[in-house]
This record gives sequence, structure tokens and C-alpha cells, in this order.
Amino acid sequence: MAADPHAAMLQAALALQQQGNFKEARRKYESIIARDPRNFNALQLCGVAAMQQEAYRDAVKLIRRALAIRGNDAPTLTNLGIAHHKLGQVAEALECFDKAIAAKPDFASAHHNRANLLREAKRRDEAMVSYDQALALQPENYLIHANRASVLYDLDRLEEALAALDRAIALRPDYATAHFRQGQVLLDQKKPESALDSFDRALHLQPDDPEFLDGRGKALLDLERFEEALLSQKRALELAPKRAELHNSCGLSFYRLKRMEAALAFFKEAIALKPDFVDPHIHCSTIYRELTWHGDAMRHAERAIALAPDNTDAQLSKAYTLNSEGKYQEALPIFETLRAKVPEDVGLQVYLAQTLGYLGRNAESGAMWKGAIASIAASDADAVATISEGLHHTNLLPAIYSHEFELTAARQDLLQGLEKSQALLVDFGKPSDTA
Repeated sequence: MAADPHAAMLQAALALQQQGNFKEARRKYESIIARDPRNFNALQLCGVAAMQQEAYRDAVKLIRRALAIRGNDAPTLTNLGIAHHKLGQVAEALECFDKAIAAKPDFASAHHNRANLLREAKRRDEAMVSYDQALALQPENYLIHANRASVLYDLDRLEEALAALDRAIALRPDYATAHFRQGQVLLDQKKPESALDSFDRALHLQPDDPEFLDGRGKALLDLERFEEALLSQKRALELAPKRAELHNSCGLSFYRLKRMEAALAFFKEAIALKPDFVDPHIHCSTIYRELTWHGDAMRHAERAIALAPDNTDAQLSKAYTLNSEGKYQEALPIFETLRAKVPEDVGLQVYLAQTLGYLGRNAESGAMWKGAIASIAASDADAVATISEGLHHTNLLPAIYSHEFELTAARQDLLQGLEKSQALLVDFGKPSDTA
């Protein structure tokens, strides 16, 4: 086979690309292509350089030209799949990855990128199969372990997710994202102190990552170190002022500090930046409900439901608002529907018991209270705290005391938790709400 007459220029372009000078690398590749339109290496490498510049449409055109010359090249098919993935073209990307695997079944990158695509498409079981195939080919690849952990996390297989992240960190201790994801899992496991350690390790490696700072803030929030949480979240906002999720996080910290005006301002800014963001609508509804401004509370609850009809918190926000207005008959079917979906949820049992009690259906209410209390071990402080947190802005105590059944140790704990967490309404003028 004759030597490529453009080999020296290709090497020079590749060196520029590896140094991060993608613009100049593309210029050199394009110069070669102008002289030799069927130069496979120049076309596919120029396509990769275009991807590195986030010029994905250019990348697709260049890589397709390369594949017209060498159609079964697995790495090039995989790169085309990545470009389609970046453009949100799921079907086209999946077809490319499948062709790459058919051409070279032991090409781990094709399996890995296929898994990443399926994970984002929420086809999690299929993604797991592809991650496992990629790992069988490259068991020491830390990125595959870390990305596989994300699917396990989405599937609520938290212990397995932690094990995968531990393996990723063992293989690459300086991979900050693995430490961050470890913190997320630990936070979901209600281990905020351990989560904080993980977030701090991630930040040691990447001190100015706003997502890592936000994670740290969430851990501090769970530890009730509210001022510290706010400092971390404000620093994240300085780095990414247009990120709606960070405004939402700041709003939560101000809410926990009982600074309601500030909390509302941050939640509204989150909505302004990302109008389809459900969480700040739910949080606005909560604050307005606590202030007994029921119209505003209901407006935000209904907006949240319109955005995410199956979101349990959005539905609960509406039901809570109806209850706070004394519209128990309207709230009842919402609680009943949600409890049918998750019958083991003790918080829903408690709210349903309360609502039945307010409607005078005392026998049903009493049975529901007994069921809720039976679900809580007397020593399960976490369960009591969870219920207390969920109910701390409602006047539950009269409803609980009105039922005449045996006062168990668990019920005593529940009452004490609720007594400690009764709402402290903030006295300030009603702010304008134009969200």
C-alpha cells in the first residue's frame, strides 16, 4: 500500500488536536481534504475535532463522508453515534452503535456509548446490559464503572451503585465526578455526614464546580447547618448564575432559615430561568400555604401538576392546600389515590387519617392512625422525624389526640416530634407573585 502523501500534515494536525487547538487542527485537516477529498483519516479526524468544538452537525457530515469510504470501521461508526447523540438524535445514534458492535463485537467503546445513550433515554435495563458488556471487555475502565453506577442509582439499587463508584475511585482516585456521585448516593441513603466527606473530596479535586458545591450545600442542609449550606450554594451561584437548580437550592436554605421572602425570591428566579422546572412551584406552594395565602398556594400547585401530572409531590401540594382551606372532601380522593400507589408510605397514611378525622369518619381515621403507628418502631427516630418534617406545617395534634385508642410508645414519639415542629409563620407583608 502506498504511503499517505499527507502523513506529515496529518501528524501535525493530530498533535494540534491533542494539545486542544481544535480550530487550527481542523484548518489543517480541511487543507488535506481539499487536496484529497477521499482521505479517510483526514475526514474522520476532522469530524472528531468538530465534535470537540461542539460543532456536531459539521461532525456528522465529515464522519459520514469518511464512512462512505470505509463503512465498517467500528471507531468511526461509534464517533458518528456520539455526534448524533449530542444532537439528540437517539434512533440514529443507536443505529450507529449497533452497526459498530456488529462490525467489531469486542469494541468496548461502542458498548459503553450505547449504554450512555440508553441511560439518558431512561431505558435503564437495556443500558445495564450494555454497561455489563463493556465492563466484560474493559474491566479496569473507571468511566464504565462510574457511568454504570448512575443507572444503578436511577434504579434505586444504591448499595450496588456505591460498590461501582468505589471501584471507579479505586481505579482513578482523582476522578472528581465519582466522588460527587458517591455523595449523591450517600445523601439518598440519609448519610449526610458521609456524603459531605465525598463532596469535599470532589471539591478538593475541582474547587470551582458549581454542581459539587450545590451537593455540599444539600448535605449541610440535611445536617441542619443552614448558614454553611447557604455559603456553599451562593458560591455555586456565583459560578453559574443562570442555573435554575442552584436558585432552587438557595431557596430551600432560606426556607429552612425561615427567611420566607428571600426563599420566594430564589424560587421565582428559578422559575423565570426554567419555566418547566416543577420543584420551585411546589416550594412556592408550600410557603404560600404556610402563610395561609391559599390562592397563590393553589396556583403554584396546579402549575406543578400541569408540568408533571404524575409527580407525587405536586399532587400532595394540591391536597395539602385543600386541607389547609378546610376542603377535606376534595383533598381526600387525592390522598386515597396516592396511597393506593404507595400503600407502605407512612406519611400518606398519616395525612389520610387526619383528613378522615376532619370529615368526622372517626372509625376509619382511627384505624388509619393505628396502621401508621404500627409501621413505626418505637425506636425508629428517623421515621418519626420524616413524618414530623412532612407534617410540620399542619395542625395535626388535635386530630391525633381526639382518637381514643391506646397511646403506644411510638405514638408518644410521633406526638413529641410533631409538637416540636409546629409551624412558625413569618409575619411580613404579602410579596407580589408574578411567576
